[in-house]
Amino acid sequence: MAKKVMTTGLRNKGDKEPGLNLSFAVGPAGTNGRGDVMLAQALLNLIAEGHRDASMVGLLNNELPDTSDSFDGLTQLALIRFHTKWVRFVYPTIRGLIYPADFKKYQDSEILVGDGRRPAMVMLHGLASDAAGRLGEPDYTLLMAKRFPQLKPFIK
Repeated sequence: MAKKVMTTGLRNKGDKEPGLNLSFAVGPAGTNGRGDVMLAQALLNLIAEGHRDASMVGLLNNELPDTSDSFDGLTQLALIRFHTKWVRFVYPTIRGLIYPADFKKYQDSEILVGDGRRPAMVMLHGLASDAAGRLGEPDYTLLMAKRFPQLKPFIK
């Protein structure tokens, strides 16, 4: 089951913005709950749509996974390629495994300190926010509900 959360200061100190988070890990050896898998798939698709290029998530346009609730080979490939593309910016983990993010830990731009790496879910949040803005919607959670109505029952 995916979760709607409120993030603070990920883009600008003190700003609050809605976001979506996983309940459990998605990827090889992940729990791969239906809603979590669908959220990961939808985020990758939204980012590619907003940037008009799947290379933002490390894929070719024909490699984007369907937004189903099934963790299949294309979804695994997409998550592995996402990690490969953003390896300098996301925490090292099992390649292709995305964990729920502790957004409170990354509030007030703390992700800019240290080596600048962040959890993959925080990276997906930022890229999805940017993609939604490019599509004329400042809140990517609203755009996700419009673009992927099949995801709605899986968000609490």
